[in-house]
Order: sequence, then C-alpha cells, then structure tokens
Amino acid sequence: MRTLLKFLCIFALVVGLSSCGNEDEEFENIDFKVTGIELHDVSVNNHTHVGTLLAEGGTITFEAKGKNKDSGFVSEVSCGSYRWDRSQQQDIQYPQTICNEDWGQVTITSVLPHTTKVVITPNGTGSTREIRVIFGGAYKTSIVYIRQPSI
Repeated sequence: MRTLLKFLCIFALVVGLSSCGNEDEEFENIDFKVTGIELHDVSVNNHTHVGTLLAEGGTITFEAKGKNKDSGFVSEVSCGSYRWDRSQQQDIQYPQTICNEDWGQVTITSVLPHTTKVVITPNGTGSTREIRVIFGGAYKTSIVYIRQPSI
C-alpha cells in the first residue's frame, strides 16, 4: 500500500511539473494609441514603457489597440504611498474616476476600446514623481512609468 501511495505522489508531482513548461504562455504586450506623452520601451519584450512629463503636469490618454486590446483595462495605479488595484472596485461604471489624489486623477473613459485618461497636476514637491499604471493582467500586460520632475 505504501509503495502505491509513493508511486501516486511521484506521478502527480511529475505530471504537475511537466505542465509548467507550456510554451504558449509568453508575456504579450498591449499596444496603445497614446497622446500627451512620448513613451519608450525599456524591456526586452516591450511590455514596460517609460515617459517623462513636464513639471507643469498635463493630460495623457491611453487607448488600447491591436490584438490584445481587450486586455487594455487598468489593473493597478500607484504613486508614492498611494495604490489602487482593480480588486478594490469590481463594478466600474464608465466614465469613472478611479483615483483622485494630490498628484492627479485617473479616469476610465470607455471600455470599447479601453480608454484611460490620466491628468497629472504640477509637481511642486521638490523631488521627481513616478506614477505607475499597469494595464491588463496575467500574460497580457503593459506597465507604464510616468516620471515627472519637480518645478
């Protein structure tokens, strides 16, 4: 009986580990039409982007496009100690402001296509601000870092 139990445990472990190597599970980028800032790719798979905004602030719009446009929803926003993620707010009505802080405001304006507006206030803090917006989830993700120098 112990031999059978050991065999079943080893068999389950082998089957479980063999399923971890699925070649189809690769990270894919979400493409956007972006206005208000110029973004640069900083990762090998092009799913991390960085842009610098003027110290005076401005408005940035992200409109998802391409084959992964259905994954262009906002899943997380963070700046300093502030953090919002999609699990905090399941029932989103459009348009809806999901964050309204001293540094700015993030509004989801539509879902077909996924469109997000980020309004950033002037930075008078004396240090550079970094706002991170994550779009999508799982293997279809884009991360955007918006850097803003101080006035």
